[in-house]
Amino acid sequence: MKSACFLRCCILFELFFFCLLAVPLFGADPFLEQEDTVLDGQNASSKPVLNEFIDSLLRQPGFGIYADYSILGAYYPGWSYSPWDGEFKGDEAFRGNQPLGAEMRGKISFDIRISPELRVWQSVKFFIPDMKLDFAEFYADYIFLDHVFFKIGKYDYHWGFNYANYRYTDLISLIPDIYENPGELYIAKAVAPIAMFGTNICDIEFLGFTRTGFVNTSSPELEQFAFGLKLNFAQRWADIDIGTVYFKLMPLRYFISVKTTLFSRTEIYAEAMATTKIEENNETTFSASFGFYNDFFKKKLRINAEFFWNGEKNVKTLVPENPLEDEKQIVQLFIPGPNIALNIDFRTGIFFNLRFGLQFRYSVFDNSGQIIPGITVEPARHLRIYFATPLVVGSRSEEPYSYYKSNDDKYNRPFSFVIAVSISGSWEFTRYK
Repeated sequence: MKSACFLRCCILFELFFFCLLAVPLFGADPFLEQEDTVLDGQNASSKPVLNEFIDSLLRQPGFGIYADYSILGAYYPGWSYSPWDGEFKGDEAFRGNQPLGAEMRGKISFDIRISPELRVWQSVKFFIPDMKLDFAEFYADYIFLDHVFFKIGKYDYHWGFNYANYRYTDLISLIPDIYENPGELYIAKAVAPIAMFGTNICDIEFLGFTRTGFVNTSSPELEQFAFGLKLNFAQRWADIDIGTVYFKLMPLRYFISVKTTLFSRTEIYAEAMATTKIEENNETTFSASFGFYNDFFKKKLRINAEFFWNGEKNVKTLVPENPLEDEKQIVQLFIPGPNIALNIDFRTGIFFNLRFGLQFRYSVFDNSGQIIPGITVEPARHLRIYFATPLVVGSRSEEPYSYYKSNDDKYNRPFSFVIAVSISGSWEFTRYK
């Protein structure tokens, strides 16, 4: 009986966190580009290094302790299965008769600055009722002769634009078809500037990585590791990335990403990717996307729209399940053909920081879509209350890639409702010279 209740709570929170991920007003802001570090706001070292980012990362020697805590509760009286989920594998299926759950989680991180050249970061996460302890991050940053930046260990890393809706150019997160549970990422990367006549032409990045689901830890082989190369051209008029990743178990993919800013506030971005199936007569397919986001009324209203043509089938990627703390990751399948995305985020600045959000996704060939409107309020310090009504439109499909999949929900309800409450806070103690 206890195990059944626990399973119901787990499935409930999968549904709840999907809503948090889907609505821009919930959790992390998808309109802000992701940084490669979790630290901000401390005094930077005056010693010149590779660039301003690395200078802000490796500061004066010292240490810092960072703690984050949250209590989450949700009521989800609608679906027993989300329409975008496939058939449930197991006998103890959650039937929606106990749509109530709660969870507590914490994270403690240690930042050890041994010198201006060497830094070590480690994080531990714990959860209740799972009673789970997770060593989430453990990596080292090292600058070699102020010219080459190394980052080695266990940490989360992505390519592409954080505000993009279809992150197909994040080749690090794409996974082979045979893996449903690819596991945690272990990665080593090196970044160095390429200069000519005293002018920086571009930054070049080399990386090698694997996941716990890919590698045999007792006797690892070279084919269980992937290798990547990326060039970044940071120009005044545009920021351009060109990259590729080679992994024996996957097709060869290479991409280009371009973004620029118009009229000081409109961000325009475009991406394209070619996929070559080396073991299938070098068959090549193409995917591309174009989008923008804009701020209105002193950043109170933000609008993001994107068109994506997916030339591949069965492309699977990893996306964060819970953007509140970038916790677990889930496998997401891109839908083939033309896709449309729209995000609207409006912060009123009144009535307990009332905030409205809307997410819209639609697949043209599949004729299925997803609409999630929601609001959030902050009636007191550390306290947030969320309301959302996820719904699906279009035709119910037997295909594995669809927003409206056939599954075991006997009521076949096209919409649901979720209310959630979070109490969260953070604390830090730092001693940097």
